[in-house]
Amino acid sequence: MTLLFAVIHLPNFGVAGTVFIAVWGFLPAILRLRYENLTGRC
Repeated sequence: MTLLFAVIHLPNFGVAGTVFIAVWGFLPAILRLRYENLTGRC
């Protein structure tokens, strides 16, 4: 879903903006999966 969201913004932000959106979108997903919350604390 994060990649799809980023690709949808490709026409507006270009390739660099799309990569930024994708990377920034993966951060909360990784935190949620690893710690079961978005704070990064156990």
